[in-house]
Amino acid sequence: MSFEVENNGSLSTANLLTSGAAITGQVSSSNDVDYYKVSATAGSTVQFTLEPSVGISGYISSVNIDLYDTFGTLQRSYTTSSDQTFSIAAQSSGTVYAKISSSSNRDDYTIKAVTNNVISGAVEVENNGSLSTANLLTSG
Repeated sequence: MSFEVENNGSLSTANLLTSGAAITGQVSSSNDVDYYKVSATAGSTVQFTLEPSVGISGYISSVNIDLYDTFGTLQRSYTTSSDQTFSIAAQSSGTVYAKISSSSNRDDYTIKAVTNNVISGAVEVENNGSLSTANLLTSG
């Protein structure tokens, strides 16, 4: 088991995740964020498994995970207090990122990324908030 290395509070200082290997991390305050990165090829899917741990208070608090594509654009945001897996499709070859945060103090967690090189299905891609940036839908 590997452990988070500080300072990993930005995309440029993100800790490297090796596909299939888990890292234990800690969000030490509501102001602390932890970034992780993993390499992906165009059309592949990266699955991040996040496992929150029991906190100091004796219960599992909510942990946030934000997923960023190879362009550094936020694609998905989730909050969980249980072990869950979250996926992001790589639009191009490069690095995808996960940001972990919490609104409470001192939350431990384990994160693992698995890259699936099988072409992913159609997914919404941000930024698609206008006619000029709309995602293309194909029939069939």
